[in-house]
Amino acid sequence: MHNRLIALIKRKAALDSLDRLRQALVELPHRYREPLLLQVAHGYSSAQIGRRLGLRLEEVRDLLIHARTVLMRTAAHRGGSG
Repeated sequence: MHNRLIALIKRKAALDSLDRLRQALVELPHRYREPLLLQVAHGYSSAQIGRRLGLRLEEVRDLLIHARTVLMRTAAHRGGSG
């Protein structure tokens, strides 16, 4: 019973984290969200993203770094306040 309770608590925490991450993704400005989704959800390389969006490779890399930073900060902030 104790192990099952611990497993349920861990699952709830994981789902809460996923919900925070999902909400942070929704709030991420399109400029950052689009390249991040192309990379994470569709497996595009930075070069492929650049070609698709008409951006230089350096721009794509900067956008991806910024997107991840903002996403994680927002999700972490939601965890502390929610």
